[in-house]
Amino acid sequence: MDFLGDWVLVVDLEATCWLGHPPEGQRSEIIEIGLSALDLATNTIVRRDTRLIQPTASQIGEFCTELTHITPEMVEAEGVTFEAACAWLREEYAAERRFWVSWGSYDLKMMQQECTLRGLPNPLSPHHYNLKKIYGKLTKAKRDLGLAKVIAAIGLEFDGAHHRGGDDAYNTARIAQWLVGTYTAGVFTQHFPKPSPESEPDSP
Repeated sequence: MDFLGDWVLVVDLEATCWLGHPPEGQRSEIIEIGLSALDLATNTIVRRDTRLIQPTASQIGEFCTELTHITPEMVEAEGVTFEAACAWLREEYAAERRFWVSWGSYDLKMMQQECTLRGLPNPLSPHHYNLKKIYGKLTKAKRDLGLAKVIAAIGLEFDGAHHRGGDDAYNTARIAQWLVGTYTAGVFTQHFPKPSPESEPDSP
């Protein structure tokens, strides 16, 4: 499968959550996949997208709605199955073939866990990097690395609602865009997989 180095996909997941342990018989599961795409050639955010997902192993409670702004009625009306969301990532974004980032490592681990529990292949490529780490390393910032605080630190205003997947992904992409503008696209391309060397021709 050929790797595509044109875009960096920025992903943010939201999941069912509780103040404390999950109710008996329930588990945390993904209820939103937010995604933005940064075109490295032009340093522009070319896509801003999201999918709500209908939970099957949990219910969206009051605490979860307060944090994520996602209600049971919203996922009932607009949500798709997790399988359909995975197909969307593959078909619309060729996500299995593109480098992707998230703010922290939660999204990587949550997607791996969800796919394992459901017995599904991961729709995202194995080429992932923690953007919070990249930002901290380049700016030498060791504190106040929350998404909203970093947006403010680079002179921007948060766009949308914090803890909505689509909005968090977009604001994370704005940080990625700032990093490319400040340090060049090399902040990402250095982490791209190396192309396979062409095989040597057979000796006569």
